[in-house]
Amino acid sequence: VLRLELADDPKLRADAARDCEKMQVLISRTLDFIRSTESGGTLYAVGLTELIPHIVAGLPTEDRAKVHVHMSAATDLTAMINPWGFERVLANVLDNALKHSPPGDAVEITASVVSGSIQICVRDHGPGVPETSLKLLKQPFYRVDAARNADEGGVGLGLSIVDNLMRAYGGEVNFANHASQGLVVTLVVPQARIAT
Repeated sequence: VLRLELADDPKLRADAARDCEKMQVLISRTLDFIRSTESGGTLYAVGLTELIPHIVAGLPTEDRAKVHVHMSAATDLTAMINPWGFERVLANVLDNALKHSPPGDAVEITASVVSGSIQICVRDHGPGVPETSLKLLKQPFYRVDAARNADEGGVGLGLSIVDNLMRAYGGEVNFANHASQGLVVTLVVPQARIAT
């Protein structure tokens, strides 16, 4: 790295810096993926009505403005999850949705209770995913559009990490194209049983 910093050619230095950043992303994501296969962490009863807006509030300002959260305060959205791991899950899904939504279009988050589980749906308004690729999205290093994702620094591990952590919580992640446009990512987690 020092030798490159001392190089006379500014373009060579800039290209090398970009390559180093990509390698750092790859190493970081690979370590995250390895950790996600080991354990999802200790599970707690966590209220998603508070946690999801908290996660969205932590996004950069311009991204935060694009995310619309729709949840009913009257519905018990207490899930059995690890809140720090779930923050990583939702951040990965939102990062993916925001990258593929056209400028000016919102990313929508809805949550509901279905058959004793909580379903959190994240919908973007992008081009969606070819039907043949939907079942491959959980595979490590798989990218629908490898050239575009390489330019953006993606390495194809974000959704694999999501899948590993969701399974650690006794839940799952599913992908489907919306009937009109965009991809819908559905996170299913067990609803906490609170003793009364």
